[in-house]
Amino acid sequence: AVLSPFMSCEEAWLLAKFVREVDPQAVLAAGPTPYEGEDQKFPSGVNGDPSKVKFTILKEKAPNRRGVEMVLAAAGGEVVDFAAFAARAMKGEFSAGWIVGGHPKGWVDANTAKIGAHFRLLVVADIFPNPLIEAAAIVLPACGWAEREGSFVNADGLVQPFSRAIQPPEGARRDEQFLFELAGYVGLASGERIRELMAERIPAFVNVYVPPVVPEHAH
Repeated sequence: AVLSPFMSCEEAWLLAKFVREVDPQAVLAAGPTPYEGEDQKFPSGVNGDPSKVKFTILKEKAPNRRGVEMVLAAAGGEVVDFAAFAARAMKGEFSAGWIVGGHPKGWVDANTAKIGAHFRLLVVADIFPNPLIEAAAIVLPACGWAEREGSFVNADGLVQPFSRAIQPPEGARRDEQFLFELAGYVGLASGERIRELMAERIPAFVNVYVPPVVPEHAH
């Protein structure tokens, strides 16, 4: 299975848990992380003095690479990078696969598109169509980040919860909800509830600070 760096920590944990329960020997991988340009440091013109930098926009354009890697480390078993996963898939080593996208820009290049034909059963989850879908037996329309809730791990290793801004389109289900049920849980999924389960295995999710909700119309 390939866990996207655009997944929340909760979604990644639920999917990894499900895959490990189905096949303890399954290979897990983090999906490719996009990069653009160079890190941008502000204020500019600090003459290379890092103590003057107040804010940095990283060239890394995935919100949760560190969180997904944290989940993969806790999941145990065999974990590889995406290049190794793709190479082994091309050799026909995997009979089934679950690949999660979520990149706002196209991420499936010509070489990546070829791996789809080498699975007997392929599940693809993404927010936009991509060439892997043509080989998939099951296609799951994923929600965008604004339609989900959960947490990311930032560049400093801090777990940061977030709330959904809008509801998914009518008839669509939030990723964390169907993954929650797939992992064997019953009821309504929430970031807080899933983090309580995660905390039993991952210390970083113990006592996560959740900012108080700002009352609507507050000034």
